Amino acid sequence: MASGWVARPECWDSFSKKWKLALDADPKISYFKLNDALGLKGPFAGWTEKDRDAKLIALMELLPHDGTVFGTGCYLHRDDFEKAKQYIRRKIYREPYYFCIATAMIFSAAGENQIIGVDKIDFILDHSNAAERMRRLFYEHIKPTFAKLGECITLDDKETLPLQAADLSAGAIRQLYESSPRRIPGISTLNGLFAGVFELHAKGIKDAIASPVFSGTGSKPDPSC
Repeated sequence: MASGWVARPECWDSFSKKWKLALDADPKISYFKLNDALGLKGPFAGWTEKDRDAKLIALMELLPHDGTVFGTGCYLHRDDFEKAKQYIRRKIYREPYYFCIATAMIFSAAGENQIIGVDKIDFILDHSNAAERMRRLFYEHIKPTFAKLGECITLDDKETLPLQAADLSAGAIRQLYESSPRRIPGISTLNGLFAGVFELHAKGIKDAIASPVFSGTGSKPDPSC
């Protein structure tokens, strides 16, 4: 699964200030990760469930319902993907992480559900070795095919506050599509914020695989992929 929030840059400046105030509100945490909150570990170690729930809801309520921010992403049904991945020519995309992110990027700029209007869209990934590789794949395979896309950047989520909020979008999408999702207190606060979430079953995966990004159609074979 890949997920995140979409908004104009100026919205994120204001959002980051509000998020920081919510983090600093008593009881204070230095950063937010949903897995830490649900497991009462990391910054949430020693917290009561009541205090944890209140902090979760306070953070969720920062996401506006006025149309300036909306959630998007790609949810991949793993069993269907395992059956289809052998047909992906570029082998790197046989790994769900790269396939999901690449598909979300492609669908943001193509098809009937595209989320790009007159402006280009930039993608901000939480920094990791895998994210750095995804950034390189974006410039090698995706952006050359979809000129409407902007840039792909990796940043540290402990310093880039909107990336922390992306954890909430992932949690909300799991509530929508997983058969037995982990309970997340207050997650209904985010109802109505999602548009352009792509749920991929067998047919959707087959259609996505046909993209030149995954098939390598029209390009020279890349031994690294």
